[in-house]
Order: sequence, then structure tokens, then C-alpha cells
Amino acid sequence: MICPLTPRTAHATRRSHGRLQRGALSLLLACSALLAAAQELPRAEDLNGLEQSGYLPLDALHTPLLHRLGGSDPGDDLTLLRGAVSALPPHLRQAGQELNASNEFVAHAALQKLQPYLAERTQLMTQAQGWRAHVEVKLSPYDFSRHRFTMTLNLNTQVQGSARDLHCLGSYAKDAKGDATLCVEPTNWDRGSLAFEYLVVDRDEQAESLRDDIQNRRIQFIFLLKKEGPLRVNRNSKLRLGLFGHPINEIQPARVLALLAVDARNQRILSITPMP
Repeated sequence: MICPLTPRTAHATRRSHGRLQRGALSLLLACSALLAAAQELPRAEDLNGLEQSGYLPLDALHTPLLHRLGGSDPGDDLTLLRGAVSALPPHLRQAGQELNASNEFVAHAALQKLQPYLAERTQLMTQAQGWRAHVEVKLSPYDFSRHRFTMTLNLNTQVQGSARDLHCLGSYAKDAKGDATLCVEPTNWDRGSLAFEYLVVDRDEQAESLRDDIQNRRIQFIFLLKKEGPLRVNRNSKLRLGLFGHPINEIQPARVLALLAVDARNQRILSITPMP
């Protein structure tokens, strides 16, 4: 069993045991049903189950769609879809690639083919219970005395001029300064916080293979997020994104509900740890 260890549970561990004992993880951290029920988290065995529960991915397609839920205009279908080809289902990716065709008739036909799918996903976003966003994880050398790794978490973008992590993917339109970008900002977590500080392994012999799985992205980590407040226009001129320093146009506040560990090979959820 693996599970992130939060400061709250780490304190309980030190207080009652002095150090984490082998085999105690399942008793110390009930990472699934009990904690999920207490925190009103969705119950799902895999990412498909999360999708069915209304937790949609914040990828290059869905992140800019947040603009349509709270922005003042619908944005631009062509710009949004051109940046979201990798997030399209396999049967639509050829049409996505044709959006960049030099022949405008080919590009227009591709846009028409993709617009029903875009409308469907937009409707699902309006009904979403929450969102999920991939988190990059780096591990320290393994601590053999405490049977754990120290984790460093990062969202998609460490924004220039800010100590915060923001989740920024895709563009919803073009404006005079380039791509119009929307970012999701966690309100109860940032890169410097101690939440999800450790990754505990109940048997030392599992630690090396676990580290390799994480480094090779066979195990991935995901934040579950919930909307917290309205979309707002960004008036902080220091928050800029990308090689050319495009300003971030809009920010959607969101609350982190939990950190998930997921087996990327079969999409099964290995653990779910609520935000402390």
C-alpha cells in the first residue's frame, strides 16, 4: 500500500509511535472509504468512475472551457481546438490536425466536424461536480528510518513573478497580446505548503520499484478540485505565461479536495488522500 502523508497524520504518527512502523499504514491512514466519506469525496475505482461522478479533466481542452462558464464571451472555437488536439479522443484527432491546414476549406470542414464534440464537453463542464488536474511529483532520497519519501508537488505552471503554482493549459481565444489564457488557482494549497509532504511505503522492499514507477510516469498524481468563487479578470501585470510572456487573462479559484495516486497503465486509483 502507498499513501501520501499529510502534516496532520505525520504529527499523529510521531506522537503515538515516534516513527512509522511497518504495516501500520492501513491503520494510520484509511486512504479510501472512511476518509472519502468524511470529506464528501467521490467513490471511484478508476478515472472512468471519476468521470461518471462528474469530475472532469483539466486538460488542454477542458481548462479553457472554464472561460465559457464565467467569461463575458464564448471565446473562439478554432483557437481552443487548435491547442487541444492531444486532448481529443482518437477518432477526432485527424480532424484536429486538419484545423491547421493551409486550405481554408479543409480547416473549416474539420472545425464543423469537431464543434458538436466541443458543445458536448462544454455542456458536461457546466454540470461538473469538480475537476482533476495532473500534478508533477519529485521524490527525495528514501528515508529508511521513517519508511517514506519527501515529496515536492508542482502544477503545470510556476508563473513568472509569482511564488504560487497555477494550472494553465490551452487558450480560449486570441487577443491583441496573443493567446488569451485562463489559469486555475488553488486557494488552499501552494508549492510551499506542507500538505501532502510525504509518500509513505509500508515495506522498504517496495520503495525502489515505487520510485521507478513514479519517475517513469507509470504512477501519476492528480489533484481533485472544486470551484471556489467566480472567474475573475487578472489585473496583476506580473503574472505572465510562456516564452513570450503572454499575460494571464483570467483566473478561476478552486479548492483542492484530495490528492490521488493513479496507475497510468490501467487508470485505477491506488489511493486518495483528502486535503488536510
